[in-house]
Amino acid sequence: MTENTPSPFNPYAVAYARTALDAAVNNDAATVADTIRLLLAEHGMPGAYDAIFTWCAAIRAHLRVPLGTNVAVVYVNDDGETVQPPEARPAYVWANRVMQAYIAHDKPSLNAVVAEMGDDPKQVKAHLGQLVAHAAEVAWAAARRAELS
Repeated sequence: MTENTPSPFNPYAVAYARTALDAAVNNDAATVADTIRLLLAEHGMPGAYDAIFTWCAAIRAHLRVPLGTNVAVVYVNDDGETVQPPEARPAYVWANRVMQAYIAHDKPSLNAVVAEMGDDPKQVKAHLGQLVAHAAEVAWAAARRAELS
């Protein structure tokens, strides 16, 4: 995309996504929750989709992998133990599947996985919160890696 090409994303929704990501990186759960609530109230599901793509792009950039890469995911429970997907929280599994489909550049799978989020406000907030938490973890790890280099 060149600087003369308009972004297909709502800049206000993207701004909310960035605010939520910054808050998540700083472990500010209240701001993350408030920002997601405002995003959904002001921009609805189209804004949620813009946030999903914003966070997935951030994850991919911090992982330094090109689009089209298949990535493996390890599921970890609240105690830090590796578990199989059925034992992991549904929003956690969903966020990993979204991230995998985005990085693999598998648009049909990405659309299908995002649609699984449904439209129940509580579920949407939980799923978006988990995805932004993933993005924050990857951003934090990338920053730590850079500090150690």
